[in-house]
Amino acid sequence: MMEWIPFNEGDTLGGTGFENGTILADEEFDNRCRITLEQTAGPHTITCDVYGEMFHTVFCHEDQARRIYEAMKEKLTVYLASPTTEEQKRKFYSDFFSQF
Repeated sequence: MMEWIPFNEGDTLGGTGFENGTILADEEFDNRCRITLEQTAGPHTITCDVYGEMFHTVFCHEDQARRIYEAMKEKLTVYLASPTTEEQKRKFYSDFFSQF
Protein backbone atom coordinates (compact mmCIF):
# COMPACT_ATOMS: atom_id res chain seq x y z
CA MET A 1 0.00 0.00 0.00
CA MET A 2 1.29 3.43 -0.94
CA GLU A 3 1.56 5.91 1.89
CA TRP A 4 3.38 9.02 2.99
CA ILE A 5 6.64 8.26 4.77
CA PRO A 6 9.25 10.55 6.35
CA PHE A 7 11.55 11.89 3.64
CA ASN A 8 15.13 10.61 3.99
CA GLU A 9 14.03 8.67 7.10
CA GLY A 10 13.25 11.94 8.89
CA ASP A 11 16.84 13.20 8.74
CA THR A 12 15.72 16.52 7.23
CA LEU A 13 13.55 17.53 10.21
CA GLY A 14 15.01 20.59 11.91
CA GLY A 15 17.22 21.28 8.90
CA THR A 16 16.92 24.07 6.35
CA GLY A 17 14.27 23.77 3.64
CA PHE A 18 13.66 25.15 0.15
CA GLU A 19 12.62 28.56 1.53
CA ASN A 20 15.49 28.75 4.06
CA GLY A 21 13.20 27.95 6.97
CA THR A 22 13.32 25.21 9.57
CA ILE A 23 11.74 21.97 8.34
CA LEU A 24 8.83 20.95 10.60
CA ALA A 25 7.45 18.14 8.42
CA ASP A 26 8.88 16.45 5.34
CA GLU A 27 7.25 13.44 3.66
CA GLU A 28 7.43 11.48 0.45
CA PHE A 29 4.79 9.42 -1.37
CA ASP A 30 5.75 6.35 -3.41
CA ASN A 31 9.07 7.90 -4.53
CA ARG A 32 6.93 10.22 -6.70
CA CYS A 33 6.16 13.26 -4.58
CA ARG A 34 7.62 15.22 -1.66
CA ILE A 35 5.87 17.74 0.57
CA THR A 36 7.69 19.93 3.11
CA LEU A 37 6.43 22.31 5.80
CA GLU A 38 8.80 25.04 6.98
CA GLN A 39 8.77 27.68 9.66
CA THR A 40 10.36 30.85 8.31
CA ALA A 41 10.94 34.34 9.69
CA GLY A 42 7.78 35.39 7.86
CA PRO A 43 4.90 33.10 6.90
CA HIS A 44 5.18 29.34 7.05
CA THR A 45 5.77 27.68 3.69
CA ILE A 46 4.64 24.40 2.20
CA THR A 47 6.43 23.13 -0.87
CA CYS A 48 5.35 20.15 -2.88
CA ASP A 49 7.22 18.50 -5.69
CA VAL A 50 5.60 15.90 -7.93
CA TYR A 51 8.82 14.63 -9.43
CA GLY A 52 9.17 15.56 -13.08
CA GLU A 53 5.74 17.22 -13.22
CA MET A 54 5.31 20.13 -10.83
CA PHE A 55 6.85 22.18 -8.02
CA HIS A 56 4.59 24.48 -6.00
CA THR A 57 5.06 26.68 -2.91
CA VAL A 58 2.31 27.97 -0.63
CA PHE A 59 2.75 30.70 1.99
CA CYS A 60 0.45 30.62 5.01
CA HIS A 61 0.03 31.73 8.61
CA GLU A 62 1.29 29.45 11.35
CA ASP A 63 -2.23 28.68 12.60
CA GLN A 64 -3.26 27.43 9.12
CA ALA A 65 -0.07 25.60 8.15
CA ARG A 66 -0.83 22.07 9.41
CA ARG A 67 -4.39 22.13 8.07
CA ILE A 68 -3.23 23.22 4.62
CA TYR A 69 -0.34 20.74 4.66
CA GLU A 70 -2.72 17.86 5.39
CA ALA A 71 -5.25 19.06 2.80
CA MET A 72 -2.53 19.22 0.15
CA LYS A 73 -1.36 15.71 1.05
CA GLU A 74 -4.91 14.42 0.74
CA LYS A 75 -5.37 15.91 -2.74
CA LEU A 76 -1.96 14.68 -3.87
CA THR A 77 -2.63 11.18 -2.53
CA VAL A 78 -5.79 10.79 -4.59
CA TYR A 79 -4.06 12.15 -7.69
CA LEU A 80 -0.93 9.99 -7.32
CA ALA A 81 -2.86 6.80 -6.54
CA SER A 82 -4.93 7.04 -9.73
CA PRO A 83 -3.86 6.61 -13.35
CA THR A 84 -4.28 9.89 -15.22
CA THR A 85 -4.34 11.14 -18.77
CA GLU A 86 -2.55 14.34 -19.79
CA GLU A 87 -5.88 16.18 -19.73
CA GLN A 88 -6.61 14.92 -16.21
CA LYS A 89 -3.13 16.04 -15.09
CA ARG A 90 -3.72 19.55 -16.46
CA LYS A 91 -7.09 19.75 -14.73
CA PHE A 92 -5.70 18.45 -11.43
CA TYR A 93 -2.88 20.99 -11.42
CA SER A 94 -5.16 23.83 -12.44
CA ASP A 95 -7.55 22.98 -9.60
CA PHE A 96 -4.70 22.37 -7.13
CA PHE A 97 -3.06 25.73 -7.89
CA SER A 98 -6.42 27.50 -7.59
CA GLN A 99 -7.14 25.90 -4.21
CA PHE A 100 -3.64 26.30 -2.81
